[in-house]
Amino acid sequence: MRRWNPAAKFGDLPMERKLILIFLFLVILPIMALSLISYDRYARTIENNTTSYVAELARKLIVSLDDYIADMERLTALPGAIEEIQDSLRAANEFYSRPDLEIGDSPYIIPSQKGAALEIQRRVEDSIYFLNSVKEGATSIYLFDRFGNGYYRVQVGGVRSDIMTTYGQWLERARSEGTNASLVSTQEYTSNHNRKRYVFTVVRQIFTPSLELLGLVAVDANIGVIERYVSELDSVTGGKTMILDENNNVIYDSNMEHLARNRADDPIVARAVGSRGTFRHEAEDGQRIVIYDRSAKTGWKVFISVPVSVLTKDAAANRNFTLATALLISFLALAASVVISFALTRPLRSLMQLMKHVQVGNLDVSFPVRRQDEIGMLGFHFNRMIGRIRELINDNYHMQLRRKEAELLALQSQINPHFLHNTLESIRMTAEVDDNPEVADMIQLLGRLLRYSVNTAGEIVRLEDELMHLDTFMRIVEYRYPGRFRLRVEGCEPYRGMKMVKLLLQPIVENAVLHGYDERKESMTIALSCEAEGDRIVFRIRDDGAGLDAGTLERLRGVLDTPPSAKNEDGPRGFGIGLRNVNERIRLFYGEGYGIGVASGPDTGTEVTVTLPGRLQPPSAGR
Repeated sequence: MRRWNPAAKFGDLPMERKLILIFLFLVILPIMALSLISYDRYARTIENNTTSYVAELARKLIVSLDDYIADMERLTALPGAIEEIQDSLRAANEFYSRPDLEIGDSPYIIPSQKGAALEIQRRVEDSIYFLNSVKEGATSIYLFDRFGNGYYRVQVGGVRSDIMTTYGQWLERARSEGTNASLVSTQEYTSNHNRKRYVFTVVRQIFTPSLELLGLVAVDANIGVIERYVSELDSVTGGKTMILDENNNVIYDSNMEHLARNRADDPIVARAVGSRGTFRHEAEDGQRIVIYDRSAKTGWKVFISVPVSVLTKDAAANRNFTLATALLISFLALAASVVISFALTRPLRSLMQLMKHVQVGNLDVSFPVRRQDEIGMLGFHFNRMIGRIRELINDNYHMQLRRKEAELLALQSQINPHFLHNTLESIRMTAEVDDNPEVADMIQLLGRLLRYSVNTAGEIVRLEDELMHLDTFMRIVEYRYPGRFRLRVEGCEPYRGMKMVKLLLQPIVENAVLHGYDERKESMTIALSCEAEGDRIVFRIRDDGAGLDAGTLERLRGVLDTPPSAKNEDGPRGFGIGLRNVNERIRLFYGEGYGIGVASGPDTGTEVTVTLPGRLQPPSAGR
């Protein structure tokens, strides 16, 4: 097995390619490699610096959120320290704990006691005004006495429509924390204005300094507070931010698509191991760098994902400029190298092109000898060689032409007697049956056939002439067999003016008339069609006659491939002579790639295909 040798392969290349390859390895490739390495280092530096900066911003966001939550928790501690609120809630608890309190249809108090209940409600809700003004972003503040009666003053957004159901959840969370505040993650609720809201809540049981339980306080904070922090952060980083609680429920995300949903199955969340870190993530819109940080106070975790394309935008611009400059310089140098190499090798390339023309058969070429150097001498001997080849080809051509003409005349002499015998037999039988004036017409048609077939003035005719000759033959057949045979010509109109060897179609149709008729049928149709297949023209002669069995078809195909001079022992005397002669004439004129094909089957008719070149003229006709 021959081993691959790079040096040998390089030595076989044209001289222009050798010069260009040397230039590529010594100049262009080093410049490109240097540009790519510089871009990679620059991009990594920017990415690392930006990642550190975004991580610092995430830490500042965590601190801001922790401070805000701490303020909210301090706000929930105020009701236990303000005497006015304590007195109001204590009065409510005393009122609803009275044994003589009469309750009508729940939840309404009977009219005689309704005034006292309204007065208590007014006192508690008035005390909420002060709490509403303490902390910005507190959307709604709810106070509940120990019996679950709610009191509220809403600044914006309306009141929760499910306040009593929510109260039970808040009370459970607050009791689990004792005297401490409990942070409830982002929730979606529908207000009494039928509008959806998103808030997070801080709840706490209200105790006096002496640890007397007065009720419950809940403060809803609009996520708009977080949105302000996050929007400023996203505008700086160019990325997206998502905040999750300790249970992986979404408190806030930049796209506002997953609020209050659980994202435990998010691959980004699954990869965020530990309290803080950085990793790359392949998203739908491209690769992103994810920076995450966790609050030790609330357990909330901030995720910031920044597209790598944003981080490396400046680096990419610098890379493109460097590559463009390198390409321009390389192009100019390459152009100079190509011009010089082509100028040196132009005579060799010219001689090589002439050799390619000779390779495909064009011998009318000559190399212009302008110098007496090695290339000039090579061109001189090339011209002498081409001249000698032309002389030999011309001698061989005339010898082959004479041989073909002799073979064609021999084949023609076999076809004509066979045809004349059948035609005269038709006239004879017609005359014996009836002294009919139609005999004169048949003799006239016979004259046309004889003039066309016997005339040797030219072997190349138009397709239109062949079709007229075929029509004359079918008229004679109609005299002999009235109504038995019908010829249909299809698709030949576009090719009527094209040239072809004569007497190709009529012998095939004659063969169908003599051997294809099915005695069980009243008539037989012979269809001739013309169609182009690539660079060839295919004539199909189909009949609906008796057809051939498999054995007879194989013998006929064997006869077609037997030269006229060979002895045919594969069938009866004269078997397939017409088709064989037509096939041999086609091959003599056009070459072995063309000729006749036969397909048939019992009771399915026979199809004969004649394949000719698309130009419809033999090679000798164009010389």
